[in-house]
Amino acid sequence: MYQEDFLVQDGRPIHRTGPPITIYEEVFADIVDNLAHLSDIPDDEYVLAKTGEFVKNALDVYLCEAERESSVHALVETLLDVELRTCVPTSIPTMESDAVVEENGAIFFHVECKNELGLGGIANLQGPRILLKHITESKYARIRNKTCCPCIHLSICGPYILFGGSVLTDTYNYQLFTDYICLGGDPFLTCKIYNTAKVFSVFRSALRKLREKYEGIGCPDAIRCVHSRLFPRPAYLPNTSLPNLVFEKRFVPARFYVHSPCRTLFRAKYGGRPVLVKFSGRYNHVAHRALAGRGFAPQLHFYTQLRGGVHMVVMDFIDGLDAHSQFGKSELPGEVVKQLQEALTTLHEQNLVHGDVRRSNILVKKPSTTSPESKAIMDVDMPWHAYLMDFELAGEAKKDRYTPLLNRHIRWPPGVHAGGLMETVHDNLMLQKIIHTDT
Repeated sequence: MYQEDFLVQDGRPIHRTGPPITIYEEVFADIVDNLAHLSDIPDDEYVLAKTGEFVKNALDVYLCEAERESSVHALVETLLDVELRTCVPTSIPTMESDAVVEENGAIFFHVECKNELGLGGIANLQGPRILLKHITESKYARIRNKTCCPCIHLSICGPYILFGGSVLTDTYNYQLFTDYICLGGDPFLTCKIYNTAKVFSVFRSALRKLREKYEGIGCPDAIRCVHSRLFPRPAYLPNTSLPNLVFEKRFVPARFYVHSPCRTLFRAKYGGRPVLVKFSGRYNHVAHRALAGRGFAPQLHFYTQLRGGVHMVVMDFIDGLDAHSQFGKSELPGEVVKQLQEALTTLHEQNLVHGDVRRSNILVKKPSTTSPESKAIMDVDMPWHAYLMDFELAGEAKKDRYTPLLNRHIRWPPGVHAGGLMETVHDNLMLQKIIHTDT
C-alpha cells in the first residue's frame, strides 16, 4: 500500500503534514497534555498487573499474525475497557481492519497488528488508510456529516506499540501521540511496565470520553451536513475561551506555494469583526504586540497556548497582498522599505529578532476607498502601508535559535544557519536582500 493510495496527511513526506488534530478534538488535546505529565497519573494495581501480562505476551515469538492477535487482543480489551470487533471488511476485498471499536455506527478505536515490526507492512501507515476507506463509504455518511470522525489508533508490531489519532475535515489528518514504545530490550522491565501502564491509563480515559461523544450525536438526517465539523474547536485553558469567535472558512494566502498546513489559518468573525485565526507550534506574541502597537503588524486581539500545546492567535484580517505577489521582481517602493526599517528598529530596540524577513511575510495594501474616482487616485498616488507578518520564528537576540528545519532553498544572509543563534543584524541584512529582488 503506497502513500499515493489516499490523500492522507501523515507527515510522510514532511510537506504532507496536516493541521494539528488537537484543534479539532479536545479529547486529543487532553491526550497530549496527559502524556506530557505521566508522572501525575496515579499507579493502578489492576492496570499494572494487566500491563505486565501484556508485555510478557507481546515479547513472545509467534508463527503468524493471527497467533499474536489472539494473544494480545483480549488484554487490549481489558486494559482499555473496550470490546473489539475483529476482521472488519471494507468494500475493497483486500482491505480489512484487524480490529475496531464502534459506537452509534462510528469507529472510534482502530487497531492494526503485525506479527513483527516491518513484516507484512507498516501498521501505522496502513491503519489510517484502512479507516479512511471505512469512513468514506456511503453507510458512514451520517457520522461523516455530523462529526470530524475522530478516532484513536493503536499499532501493534511485535513487541512495539504506537498510539495515534485521526480526523476528517477538509483533509484527512493522522498524527502520532507516541513513538513506537518498545516493551522489551531491557533486563529490568519493571520501570518500563509502570510507564506503559500509565500510557494505557491515558488512552483508557480518552476512549471513554470519545465513546460518550459519539453516543451523543443522535440520529440526524444523513443528508444534513453540520458544516462546523470542518472548523476547529479549540481546547481552551480555563477562563481563556472566546465565545464571540465564529469560524467561517479555511484561509490559504496568495503565497500558497510557501504555505505550511502546520500553521493553519482561518477566516473568522470576532464580535462581528473580520479576523484571521492562526494555529502554530510556536508564536512570539511579544514581537507581534510590539509592532502592532506602532501599526506595523495587524492588531492582535487574542493569544493563548491551548491544551495540547498549540498556539492560537487572533488578529485583524488585512485585505491585502504579500509583497511577493504585489511587486514580483520589482524593487520595493521607498515607503514600504522605510516602514520595514522602522518595524525592525522597533523589534531590535527590545532585543528581538524577526528571523524571517522575506517578501512573502510582508503584507501591503493601500488605504481603503469607496468611490471609483478616489480609487483611481489611490492606485497611483496613495502610499503603501506595510505590515510585517508571521512571528513563528521570532526570538530573543543571542539567546534563541533558528529552527533546525530552516528552509535550505532560501538565500539567507551570512550567519543564518539551521539551529544557529539569532542576531538582529540578520534582519537588516535580509531586508537589504529583498529590497531589489525576491528571495
